[in-house]
Amino acid sequence: MTTFLALTTLGIVVGCIYALTATGLVVTYNTSGIFNFAHGAIGMVAAFSYWQLTVAWGWPAPVALALILLVGAPLFGALVERVLIRPLKGAAVDLSIVITLGLLLFLLGLANLAWKPRVSRVLPQFFAHTDPVQIGALQVTINQILIVVVALAVAGALRVFFQRTRVGIAMRGVVDDPDLAAMAGVSPARIQQLSWALGSTLASLAGIMLAPLVTLSILTLTLLVINGYAAALFGRLKSLPRTAVGALILGLAINYGIGYLPGGGFFSEIQPAIPMIFLFLIL
Repeated sequence: MTTFLALTTLGIVVGCIYALTATGLVVTYNTSGIFNFAHGAIGMVAAFSYWQLTVAWGWPAPVALALILLVGAPLFGALVERVLIRPLKGAAVDLSIVITLGLLLFLLGLANLAWKPRVSRVLPQFFAHTDPVQIGALQVTINQILIVVVALAVAGALRVFFQRTRVGIAMRGVVDDPDLAAMAGVSPARIQQLSWALGSTLASLAGIMLAPLVTLSILTLTLLVINGYAAALFGRLKSLPRTAVGALILGLAINYGIGYLPGGGFFSEIQPAIPMIFLFLIL
C-alpha cells in the first residue's frame, strides 16, 4: 500500500507539471490555430537559464524566477508571435509546422552552444534542505507539495482570468470569432500576442519545475516537456479542464508503469515510451 501511495504521489506531481506545459500549448493554439512544436524547447531553455542564474552565478532563487517568468519568458513569447507567427496569418498549415519546428531546432542549437552537453549539471529542488512532511506512512517532500500547489494556483488563476477579466473574455472572444471581436474594439493581434506570452511563461514554469526531478539534459528535458502534448490532445486542444485530467492520467500511468511493470525484457523497454503510447491512443 505504501508503494502504491508513493507512486500515486509522484504521478500527481509529474501530472501537474505536464498540466502546466499542456495548458500553455492549448492557450497558444486556441488563439492562433498554430501548434507550437517548440513549446518543450522553451521550457528547456528556461530551466537552463534558471540554473545559470541560481547555481552558476549565485542569484537568489526568487529574483531569478521573477526575471525568467515575469520578464524573459513573456517577452520571448511576444517576440515569437510578432516576428514568426503573425506573418503566418492565412498561410498553409505546413508552413506553420516548418516555422515552429525551425524554432525548436534553433533553441536546441542555441542551448548546445550556451551550455555544453558534456558538462554535468544538477538543479537543486526547491526547499531541498527542509524535512519531508509525514502523511500517515508516506513522506512527501516540500518540493512535491509546492509543485501541486503551484499547479492548482495556476489553474484557479486561469479560470478567473478567462471568466472574470476583460482581457480573458476578449481572448475567448478572439478564439470564437476574431472578426466580431475586432468590431467590439478588441485587437486580435494583441490578444494573440498576449496568449503566446502566457504560453511561453507556462512552458518556462513547467521546465523549471521539472528540471530538479530529472537530469539537466537539453534533449531529455525537451522531450519530457513534450510529453505534455499528449495531455493537450486529450483536451482536444480546447478544454483546459480536460487537459488537466489528461495530464494527471499520463503522470499516473508513467509512474505505475515504472513501479509495477516487470523490470526486464519487453516491459522495461516500453516504460519510457508510455507517453508516446498514450499519445498514439488519443490520436
